[in-house]
Amino acid sequence: MSVTSQVDLISALSAGDFQRIIGTAESKWVDFKAQPYDLKLDDEKLELAKDVTGMMNAGGGEIVLGFATRSEPNSKRDVACGFHAISEGLVDVQAYQQVIRDYSYPPVRQASIEFWESSMEPGKGAFTISCKADPVAFPTLVHSKRDKRLQRGHLIGVFSREDDDVEHYTVGEIHTDIKIGRLISRQGIQGLQMAGKSPTQANDVAKNRLEDDWRKSGLIGSRRYYLQAYPAEPATVQGLGRHSSSDVRRAFSDPPQVRFAGFSLGIKAEPEVLPDGGLRVTQSRESRSLERGGLLTWTCSADRDFLAHAEDQRKQKQSIHPLALVESTYLFFVLFLKHVMPALQPPVGTYILRGGMADLHEDQPPTSLCAGDLGAGAFHGSFKEWYPAPKSEFDFEFELLNREPGEAAFKTLSEVYERFGLDKSVIPYCERERVVPDKFPRQ
Repeated sequence: MSVTSQVDLISALSAGDFQRIIGTAESKWVDFKAQPYDLKLDDEKLELAKDVTGMMNAGGGEIVLGFATRSEPNSKRDVACGFHAISEGLVDVQAYQQVIRDYSYPPVRQASIEFWESSMEPGKGAFTISCKADPVAFPTLVHSKRDKRLQRGHLIGVFSREDDDVEHYTVGEIHTDIKIGRLISRQGIQGLQMAGKSPTQANDVAKNRLEDDWRKSGLIGSRRYYLQAYPAEPATVQGLGRHSSSDVRRAFSDPPQVRFAGFSLGIKAEPEVLPDGGLRVTQSRESRSLERGGLLTWTCSADRDFLAHAEDQRKQKQSIHPLALVESTYLFFVLFLKHVMPALQPPVGTYILRGGMADLHEDQPPTSLCAGDLGAGAFHGSFKEWYPAPKSEFDFEFELLNREPGEAAFKTLSEVYERFGLDKSVIPYCERERVVPDKFPRQ
């Protein structure tokens, strides 16, 4: 037996039907403890505050005292395995509330602690600590004086419950969130964009944007290539308004090219406006988007309609055209470094780059890549040795300085070629570890 929601949990407790709770797995909304917290110990006081604020910050739930747990091998979660009745007088409700209040900021003043009597053992039962989410106070911090003699100087932490455990924010994530607040105070809510989030949150935003762009362009389940870049510090792209004539909006609507009919980032088009005020242009199996926090995303087909262009002439199915790969990657960095980064306020010097390919083994043969270019005419290459992708998908992520597009493109292409078992020295159209657009064929 088990319960599946807070409503079911409270229903079982109020009926004294504690056996019904046995088998319930710990999750984001429920945490079981066999024994009460020992408030004589400072570590236990901190543990209580951590558990309560962690659940509040994750959306709310119940801490239940009186149930032992065991680890479930299959799910790797702790599951309630037995009821340990607690005497009603063993938990000092006012003392618990005082500790929660004293160790949290903003102080949690309305912690609801209830005793649920067992139908089998009068005077004994279980306790619940209701942890209600507080959007106004979010995130609620935990703090403690480093030394009781000090009037100033506290240790602070931020906790949030993830599945069946409480995770803590890293120092970097707390620092980033402080910077978000400072940015908002200077620029208003528009400053709260992608780059101002914690590293984990920023990565989640990037993934969500990519998946949405894949759906919009019909690329899910198809061979595909993607690149994403965003500033490493909180910033906002200026000049994205519908009636703006800014350089960044013009460049996004009509992406840069280095040669006529080359492998660019897509067609010239009036972009749709995203919910956050960003922009997106979508066509069949290709998409580019720009969020106000500076997240630039470009994704395209890795099949014959883009990266594997003219595969029939090469007599090598699912073979990537080196020029398509190198030129489009270079142009991505031209758009980001020459147009997006200069439009950021406040200015930012470093950025995060994410990229990869997916579904490269879809409908065999696997996607392959060759060393160097394709030779005369740029569409030859039937004589080349092709290297199939060992894995169906791969990704990479690193931080870069605001460097020249050719250098950034080479660094990114080095990651791609490595995934095909090729050394960076065989990347074509390059010189001194830099993509050189003058080496692209003119036709």
